[in-house]
Amino acid sequence: MHNRQLIALSALSSLAASLSVNCRPALADQSLALLDSAYRLHYQKKDDKAVEAVNKAVKMVPNQPLLLVARAEFLIRNNRYQEAVKDCDAAIKLDPKCGGAYSRRGFAYCQLGNLKAGIADLSRSIELSQIELNGWDSPFDYKNRAIAYRRLGNEKLAEKDEQMSQIYKAIERARGYRSRIQLGPAVSIMNDAVKLRPDDKYLRYFRGIATMNDGKLDTAIDDFTFVMKHDPGCLSVYYFRGDCYSRIHRMKDAIADYTKVLSKHPYVVAISDTAETGRCKGRELTYDEAIVSPADVYLLRAQQYNLLKQYDKALADFNKAIELSPSDARARMERANLYMEMKNIPMALKDCNEIIAQQPKEIPFYELRAKIFEANKQPDRALADLSKIIALSKTDPPAYLRRGQLYDRLGDYSKAIADYSVATDLNPSDDEAFRLRGSSYFKLGQYPKAISDYTEAISRNPRGNLQTYSLRAGAYDKIGKPDLAARDRKNVAEDQKQKPKVPSSVR
Repeated sequence: MHNRQLIALSALSSLAASLSVNCRPALADQSLALLDSAYRLHYQKKDDKAVEAVNKAVKMVPNQPLLLVARAEFLIRNNRYQEAVKDCDAAIKLDPKCGGAYSRRGFAYCQLGNLKAGIADLSRSIELSQIELNGWDSPFDYKNRAIAYRRLGNEKLAEKDEQMSQIYKAIERARGYRSRIQLGPAVSIMNDAVKLRPDDKYLRYFRGIATMNDGKLDTAIDDFTFVMKHDPGCLSVYYFRGDCYSRIHRMKDAIADYTKVLSKHPYVVAISDTAETGRCKGRELTYDEAIVSPADVYLLRAQQYNLLKQYDKALADFNKAIELSPSDARARMERANLYMEMKNIPMALKDCNEIIAQQPKEIPFYELRAKIFEANKQPDRALADLSKIIALSKTDPPAYLRRGQLYDRLGDYSKAIADYSVATDLNPSDDEAFRLRGSSYFKLGQYPKAISDYTEAISRNPRGNLQTYSLRAGAYDKIGKPDLAARDRKNVAEDQKQKPKVPSSVR
């Protein structure tokens, strides 16, 4: 029986690949969804089910090294080393430079007691030294190889590898701070590590990730550019640098980086360190393993073209993103908005209708379709969609406000007041609901009620309700109280005097 002493496993986050895949877009999309579910199952400590998910993905796309390496990872976690070796053999046959396959096969060989073969594979992985495809393998490879050398009695080589492993512990410590949303310490650790080894692309890569998350985008761009010069095939850094450029509104530079990624026809662009980048923004995480696919990059490039008002190019990229991922609701939402911008109402409605048919609880699409219906002078259909939103959300005050505003625009003030009243009951601190209801009362000639609601709105947000002071002044005029109207208008005038004047040259 071989020794089963634990050897460090490379993180699942290192499984990103940028290899071409010859399969229908729908199959690629489904296989990536399965791979994504496998990661989620792993974090739920359900590695047996994770293997099942990856098995299905491999069956869909049998000649994709990424999937074979991913399955090998899960097999290793289930102590199924012989099967892992077979998957790595297949991956290496498809791509002789697949570093992740050598890394995992080397680990599996060591666990099976074949230390010399394991050392050879780990050495090959270190030699390939890939960041993008198997970005964090080398740090783990040094640690694993040191253990293997020590078992064979080669203390000098073991100590040398352990020294390298200690250097890369900076990444592990920084990653720990990052996962706890303590970006300052993470950046500080990586700055110290880079001072010791300024030409180490692994350290520069992760400092780029940490500084990007910390908003230090110029430093991140410099680090990612450094990595590109030393590893030009590393597509994930183009994705990350493109994201940095997009944040500082360098749209053309972002487009250039996204174009570089797409020119290589990758199967997957990135997996690790994607938190708060691209389409992962808003998840409030600082470390995750969300798959970034080519469809995502087409959407991101479309957004940049849209900002540049290059609508035809934006539309072409949205079309490609949806072709690759037909069920992508966000891509259809953005394309529908673009169609609205291009005055193509029928196509905007088509996108809304298709997603609502597939996902009948997608509230943003009802909101957008209601907006389209109203713009297209179909208020009854707009009201139907707003009512559907209320039925789906039930206790969402903004849903009642939106329908109330439409009733108000249609002149049905009583129904508008009813919806605003529900909104005030659901959220009594919302000054907008009181202001809107006050305006509907005003239009009905119920000026005392209007004044009462305007006063409620002002009491909830005195500094943010200058418009409401003016509205209340108008209501006071209607009931013959010019002194109170004058006082409100004076408040507005004094506040406007205190605001700094904006030079005409920058208006």
